[in-house]
Amino acid sequence: MQRLSLMKRRRMKYEEFERIYQEYYLKILTFIHKRVPDLYEAEELTGDVFLSFYRNMDSYDEEKGSIATWLYAITANRLKNYYRDKKTHYSLEILKQQTIPREKMPEEIVAKIMREETLRKSLEQLSDREREILLGRFYYQKSSTELGGQMNLSPGNVRMIQKRALEKLRMIMEKQGE
Repeated sequence: MQRLSLMKRRRMKYEEFERIYQEYYLKILTFIHKRVPDLYEAEELTGDVFLSFYRNMDSYDEEKGSIATWLYAITANRLKNYYRDKKTHYSLEILKQQTIPREKMPEEIVAKIMREETLRKSLEQLSDREREILLGRFYYQKSSTELGGQMNLSPGNVRMIQKRALEKLRMIMEKQGE
C-alpha cells in the first residue's frame, strides 16, 4: 500500500514538472541565449536548470516566491557558475609569440617588432581590466556580451571601458612617437 502511494507521488511530481517545463522552457532558453550567444551551450544550460529544478522540486516553498522566481534564480546561479568556470585571463605573452612571415624585408620585420614592442609596453600601462577587454575584443575576437559575462559587466559597460581604454592607449602611444 505504501509503495503504491510512493509511485503515485512520483507520477504527480513528474506531471507537475512536465507542466512547468512546457510553460517555462522557451522563456528560460531565451533568457540564457541572450547571455550566451552559442545556441548549443544555451540549450545545455537550460537543460541543467531544469534538471536542478526537478531534483529540488520537493524543497520549493510557495511563500518564498513563485515558480518563475525560483526558476530564474536557478538560471541566474547557473549562468554565474558558467561564466566563472569559463573565465579567461588574457596575457600580454601572446603578443610575444607571434611569428613574422619570412617573405618580408628585414627593415619591415624590425619595424613590425618595434611597433609590437611599443604596443605591448603601452598595454602594460593600462589597468588589468582595460587590458583584458582590449585583448579580448581585438586579439581574441570576443563580443562585448561574451566579455561582459566573463567579467560580470554589462555589454554596454564593456564597450565604454573599451572606448576609454583605446583613447588612453592612443595617448600613451602618441607620447612614445607611434
